[in-house]
Amino acid sequence: MKGISRAEHLARASAILGDRARPEVPIGPLTTYRVGGAAALFVEAASDEDLRLVARAVAGTGVDVLVLGRGSNLLVADAGFPGIVVTLGEPYAGFDIEGTTARAGAATALPVLARRTATAGLRGLEWAVGVPGSVGGAVR
Repeated sequence: MKGISRAEHLARASAILGDRARPEVPIGPLTTYRVGGAAALFVEAASDEDLRLVARAVAGTGVDVLVLGRGSNLLVADAGFPGIVVTLGEPYAGFDIEGTTARAGAATALPVLARRTATAGLRGLEWAVGVPGSVGGAVR
């Protein structure tokens, strides 16, 4: 962020994101610990286009980005996060099971997917039934 202040970079990112970005959204309540400050900018991505705009805003400004799933095992500083926090909306929380294959969006809750796959007779995801996270957070 040479020569341009953080506030100017955030303003540019906000201009790129338009009404998709909300300023100063408290993110502590979105975590399992329920503590911490606000995101400078917050985006709930409801589409691939939203994600493309976030990528464009980050690439064009150098603003830090944090992808927030279900917020398990995440501590947010009281000062908050000085960049863009992105969370995936409902369109990314779906899943389907066909035969021995389960496909799930990154925002799908792990316990829900674990229970549904077990009910369908699939094995291997039992460990996730008690994890308060999302599929996206479990993938490495």
